[in-house]
Amino acid sequence: MVCRQTTKQLLYESFRELAAVTPLDDISVNDIVQNCGTSRATFYRYFQDKYDLMTQYYCQQIDCICQKHLFENNDLASMQTEYNAYILQNLHYFRNLAKYDGQNNVFDTIYSYCVNMHMQHAKKYYPNKKLPDDLLFAIQYHALGGISMLKKWLSGEIKLTLEQYNDYFSKCMPNIIKELYTDPFP
Repeated sequence: MVCRQTTKQLLYESFRELAAVTPLDDISVNDIVQNCGTSRATFYRYFQDKYDLMTQYYCQQIDCICQKHLFENNDLASMQTEYNAYILQNLHYFRNLAKYDGQNNVFDTIYSYCVNMHMQHAKKYYPNKKLPDDLLFAIQYHALGGISMLKKWLSGEIKLTLEQYNDYFSKCMPNIIKELYTDPFP
């Protein structure tokens, strides 16, 4: 049986296909819609611009990984392993996105997603309280450090296998964040 893609999925795939071979700066909305046979009006029904498409597509892909590992199993290590494998499987796509470092770049998207994910998870343990300042600091600090190392890994500046990268990432995570993903929470 053939499954029909939604128009939004078609636009996502068109963008992913183009970004796998073309830097983000060189991709236009016209390129995206021509690649999948839709119109600019259709594009703008779903997205403000190509950066909005990139952000929504990234969030959709990572939501699936987080759902499976974090929300169902509270397993941060397996989520991070699958996330990094996803990056590696789509290496050309992410390398091309990484070439753009202006407003709304992929690293801003990854940073925001990571911080929000940890904060939402932490709120389960602090339901009617403000999150502790040291936890907020650790979340933001680790997200920024993770982004910096991801840039180096994507560029080939650091040469690590997927297993090494996952191991180092896990070892460098602050304990205050790791504790959020242990059962039972301390």
